[in-house]
Amino acid sequence: MLIYKEYLELLFFKRFGQFNFYLSLAAYKLQKGVEMQLKLMIMLAAAVLGVFGPEPGQFKAVEHAALKKIFEPAGSLAAGTSLNWSGYVASGQDLGAVTGTWKIPAVRGNKNFKTDAAWVGIGGVSHADLIQAGTEAVTGVPGKVGYLAWIELLPDYAQPVPLAVHKGDSVTVNIRHGAGAAWQIVLRNNSTGQEFSKQVSYQSSLSSAEWIEEMPSGADANLLPLDNFGAVNFSGCYVWKNGVKLSAGAAGSRPVVLVSQQHKILAEPLGLKSRGTAFAVKRLR
Repeated sequence: MLIYKEYLELLFFKRFGQFNFYLSLAAYKLQKGVEMQLKLMIMLAAAVLGVFGPEPGQFKAVEHAALKKIFEPAGSLAAGTSLNWSGYVASGQDLGAVTGTWKIPAVRGNKNFKTDAAWVGIGGVSHADLIQAGTEAVTGVPGKVGYLAWIELLPDYAQPVPLAVHKGDSVTVNIRHGAGAAWQIVLRNNSTGQEFSKQVSYQSSLSSAEWIEEMPSGADANLLPLDNFGAVNFSGCYVWKNGVKLSAGAAGSRPVVLVSQQHKILAEPLGLKSRGTAFAVKRLR
């Protein structure tokens, strides 16, 4: 605990009526491995305590990366495999908006750091650009699980947003492209009625849309331990192609299975239902 006392400074202060927190630069004096653990513990503390620092560049613990593929699907509905994604992916051109809803699963507390993230986004399959928003669970303190909402515009890191979320909450994300590089990102907690909305500027290939359960990556791009989320149920999955609203199924979305480096299946999407707008991702042990 001495190392935390000496190097880790969590500064909490009132700013425009909202709490913010910052990681002391002293943490960067530590070895890379220890530094990473400190960042991850800060993320856990932020989630558990409900303290967020939404300003860009202030929070760099977790990244929700582009698709890490093992092989391409053989056909439009054939399952491909990935080292970090599980869910459904629609590919094409001029995919200008996406929406999806999911229920945040209850994750059991664990003394070891583990995490998972659910999100919807545009890009990240055939191109490196990816604009996304979602929720994440973080464990690391026995009996405690932190849940937080975030947005991310690759190659930047995930930025937590001031929207409280909890296990069992229903969350809807809407991401819509406007004129030029303008985008609107909206996260809504349907269970509480609270909403977060932000206008951002981002250059996108508009080449894919996704509804994903992910094994996130750390700041060093290495995959983080995946928690046992059980199952995540997605619904209301739509994408706008050339301005036309399509269900995930009608857009020709294909399933992606999450596998380990040893090719063991960690999570897989079940078949599309409700006219191609809903599916579940099941965690396999």
